[in-house]
Amino acid sequence: MSRKPWQITGAYVPRRLDMMQSPAWTAAPRPMKSLLEEFEIEHMRHKGCANGQLFRSYTQLIAAGFSKHTVTDMVRIAEALGFIRVNRNTGIGSRDLRDASAYTLTYLPTGVGRDIPPTDDWKRVKDEADALRRIEAIRSKKKVAGGSAPKVAGGSAPKVAA
Repeated sequence: MSRKPWQITGAYVPRRLDMMQSPAWTAAPRPMKSLLEEFEIEHMRHKGCANGQLFRSYTQLIAAGFSKHTVTDMVRIAEALGFIRVNRNTGIGSRDLRDASAYTLTYLPTGVGRDIPPTDDWKRVKDEADALRRIEAIRSKKKVAGGSAPKVAGGSAPKVAA
């Protein structure tokens, strides 16, 4: 009697080993990784066919438990490290999506039939020092623009409901 090979049931998002061992990933703050998970969940809700059309608003990200003090920085850090691309000019006008941006996870394929391979922009981060420079550039912009920024390593993680 032959056994059926194990199969994944339900939606999933693959993360490649080379990405998870990359300087961009290892230097990334934990809240940024949680933000990517939020976009991955949205991607799975669309059966893996909407990468590039993952609409999330600031209000929705706050409602999902992200800190209003760090969520914008985490989006910018994810973009600077090459994990996402952001289209901020979506023209979405519905009430809860009025400030929505469209997100693309660069490590996943895009296109209607997932026919466009991933761009893997995160590979452009040369080493950990380059990644840390990119992160610091985002954080220093916040300090210049807002006066003083909270001295929290990596920002705040999303709140998890018990």
